[in-house]
Amino acid sequence: MNGYFKMVATGDLHFGNPRISSSDLYQKLRKYFYPELKDAHLCIITGDVYDQLLTVNSKAHKFASLFIADLFNISARTGMQVRLLHGTYSHDRDQLSIFETLAIPGTRFKIVNSIEAEEIKDFQCNDEILNMSLRVGYLPDNLSYKTSMEALDHLRRTMTVVGFNKLDLIVGHGAFLHTMPADAGHHPPCLYEFSQFEHIVDGPIVMGHIHVHSRFHNVYYCGSFERMSHGEEETKGFYTFTRDQSNKEGWRAKFIENPLATPFVTLFPTGPDAAAVSNDFITQIKAKFPGLFGYVRAVHALPEVRSVLHKVCNQQFPNITFTSKSTGEIENKQELCIENIELDLTEEIKPSADNLGELIYQFLEERNEQGDVPKADILAKTKELIELDLN
Repeated sequence: MNGYFKMVATGDLHFGNPRISSSDLYQKLRKYFYPELKDAHLCIITGDVYDQLLTVNSKAHKFASLFIADLFNISARTGMQVRLLHGTYSHDRDQLSIFETLAIPGTRFKIVNSIEAEEIKDFQCNDEILNMSLRVGYLPDNLSYKTSMEALDHLRRTMTVVGFNKLDLIVGHGAFLHTMPADAGHHPPCLYEFSQFEHIVDGPIVMGHIHVHSRFHNVYYCGSFERMSHGEEETKGFYTFTRDQSNKEGWRAKFIENPLATPFVTLFPTGPDAAAVSNDFITQIKAKFPGLFGYVRAVHALPEVRSVLHKVCNQQFPNITFTSKSTGEIENKQELCIENIELDLTEEIKPSADNLGELIYQFLEERNEQGDVPKADILAKTKELIELDLN
């Protein structure tokens, strides 16, 4: 290989996840991901574009399609090649095939649904042609492999057919042993190990599926671009990979952060009584949520105190979604007085003629299904239907 080569890789976008706004996800990709494509020769999507099976007219599908269409337009304009890998079947299903209809003349892309190997040639960036080739192997996650050995045997046979002794790059979607928790009681059947790839590939192994970005030897997990749950409090973003043969440095990887990733924060508020716990909770929220938006999990031993914190969050921080968790066994557990807080404990909300419209709107909003319909229109229509039924 000669010259300067740049690859940009992301994955696990999960359009349609009920905890993230698809429109916000799209705008964040435009803000942080798109600028890196201006001088890229290859764009890799490592699977799980979708979070679930979606209808064609859903809001999430709309923004997923806009994102892919943008990649295809950049490809047609600059010559950048695009490879879109199939992720976990429960997420991507058979939905990736619809993206083929978005291609315009000049688009250089491929959707990879099975284990295969290819040689990519004629890399182009704007008006410059890069005289190099890249031998790439793909390990998608939509096939039923009983073991990782079966998957790699399939890849080796594919390499033999096309005449490859080694690969320059592997793109995959799945789990490596080093990403599993030390106390994991159950491992997925198709679990890769670093040693299995030592004689197959010279360059990076770029993976999707694990939402935490990491590097172990030459195995890179892009991680998810957005946060989708508690336990994902680490930085989010994507990788760029560059190779400049003129100075013999080989591959260089750089992680680029998405600083606007939705906050999912776990707090441990403390205090001698419920009032003090609530004040500590409020102070920590203001410090951890500069935009006063996101998801907070409060950990405390007493369920009645967690209910009070829930009420505090709903009243003072309406754009922060609250969950709670018990600390379990705590030494010297102290009973706290909750009578000093002038708040009612959280009660189950029962639908009524007065609140049904609000409940319907919240239901649609949580699933990103309200579309462009204003909240006032949903409330008015609900009221109209209730009055019609009563009459």
